Amino acid sequence: MLAPIFNELPRFLNWIGEIVTHTGLYGTGESGFISISLIQSSLVFWWAFIRPMFVLTLITLFVAM
Repeated sequence: MLAPIFNELPRFLNWIGEIVTHTGLYGTGESGFISISLIQSSLVFWWAFIRPMFVLTLITLFVAM
């Protein structure tokens, strides 16, 4: 299943690491983890502009537990 992209796995894993350890979009910005205030403002944005997707995500998380 991973055969077609096997050679790109190190690059993909590096990109995921950059996303987790940088504050900007797609692994850019300063080193560090996302701030609590950014999480809060993102959730408010989701609720205001993407409410159906936000509700579906919450339902999915609830059902998965």
